[in-house]
Parts: sequence; C-alpha cells; structure tokens
Amino acid sequence: MNTPPHTSRQAPPDSDQGGLVTGATLSDTDTAPDPETSGRAETMGAGHLDPPRSGDRRAVRILYIEDNQKLAQNTAALLRQSDFVVDCVTTAADALHAVASFEYDAAILDLGLPDTDGMALLDRLRGQGPQIPVLICTARDTLEDRIAGLNGGSDDYLVKPFAVEELIARLRAILRRPGGALGLHLRAGNLTLDTVARDVRIDGKQIKLSRRELDLLEVFLRRKGRVLSRSAIADALYGFNDEPTPNAIEVAAHRLRKKLADLGASLKIETLRGIGYVLEDDGT
Repeated sequence: MNTPPHTSRQAPPDSDQGGLVTGATLSDTDTAPDPETSGRAETMGAGHLDPPRSGDRRAVRILYIEDNQKLAQNTAALLRQSDFVVDCVTTAADALHAVASFEYDAAILDLGLPDTDGMALLDRLRGQGPQIPVLICTARDTLEDRIAGLNGGSDDYLVKPFAVEELIARLRAILRRPGGALGLHLRAGNLTLDTVARDVRIDGKQIKLSRRELDLLEVFLRRKGRVLSRSAIADALYGFNDEPTPNAIEVAAHRLRKKLADLGASLKIETLRGIGYVLEDDGT
C-alpha cells in the first residue's frame, strides 16, 4: 500500500476550521447522517489510502480536502446522499497522494490546511497530471481572497459558512461545463436517465430503481458498449474508505439486469466471464 508522509494535524492561525455548514440544519457538532450506502464518510489521514483499482469508471468522484474532520464528515455524508463518491483527506500531502492514486472529477479545497496553504496546493495540482475542476471552500471572505483564488486557478469559490445545497449545485455546475463529467441526461435505447433529478424512464414511463441500481445504471450508461471490469465498477461506486463485499458487484448487476428486462428496457447487461460486464442495446 502506498502511504503518504505523516503530517501534523495542528491548524495554522488562519485555518478555516471554524466554518459551519448551514442550509441543511447541519453544524460542526452534528452527527453525520448515515447514508444508504455503506460509506462512513470519514476523513482519511495518512496510511489509509487503498491501492487504486485499474480500469474504466464512472466520472462522479470527488476529493474533499478539509482539515476540520467534523465538518468534512457531515458534508461528505450529505454529498454521498446526493450520489457523489467522496474521498476525504485532511492535509495537502494526503491530497497529492490521493490524486496520484485515483482519478477525480472535481476537488473541494479548504485553504487553511495544517501542512501547507491551500493556494500552494492548488498551484501544485494545476502543475501536475490531468486538470480536475477545483472548488475552493474557505472562510477567507474578502474580495481580494476571492479574486486571488479564482485567478490562482480555482473553478469556483464558496465562502464558509455555506449551505450544502449550494455546494452541491456548484459542483454539478462545474461538472456540466464542456469537458466536465456530469451530463444532465443520458439516453440509450428506450431508456433515459436524468442525472440531476435521478429520474429513469423506459419508453417515457417513469420506473423505480433503488439508489444502488441507479448508481450502477449511470456507470453503464456512461460507458455503453464498453467492457467494465468489476474493479472499475467498484471504483465508481465506492470511496477508498468503503470496501464492498466480495459479491456486491455481481449481486447489484444481477438485480439491475433482471429489473431492466422485467420493465421492458431494450438494454441488456452482458456478463463476460472473468472480464466484467458490458451494456448493450438489443434494439440496435
């Protein structure tokens, strides 16, 4: 297992750790909601990153860089309830290790980190590897701070305290930009999925899927006709602190396949033994 260097957890004098989440009746003293998924929404420190899984994956994975662990726990839990996969780290060193180990589609960046200033980390992120959208979330609220953050390479800037609903809306707006990961509507065969409303229709008729089935369907729709390994699907559905049971992917794929067939979808999930799965359209 790759392990980033251990760093001090003591926040600098200008730390953002006083920021509160509002608009969702959430504060630093609240207990994080228990999402439907098995994710614990914990803030991860050094030594807790699992090795990356190889293969293709759904593009809805968020890296949350925040040293206030209670704030990170509460916010990440609500983000997961809104169908994001969220990995939390508390230091710049852990963030750089996570980016080197996994593919992320956006990052939420606190500026008052314990081991380096968030703006310095942003500069490092912009200078290496694939460019991911970065949303600064900080207590630094002056006009000069906001201008510096945006001119320094961030894609958006949100001041604490903030409403989680606004954070989610800003993330989705970033991901909908050209080249972003989050298309609003996905269509294949006679099935459509509205990724924001989480609305699925077959021949125009709304159908009901469980949250896990919805997530898995989106993974397949975004990679229609391409083979997805089990590890690739696990990467899309679980953060690095959430380990699925050995047969979780097989069970979820079986249930979704059966439900789509029963409801008259022209799509079919094919199993390629020893390789993975592929979504095909029987109507083509």
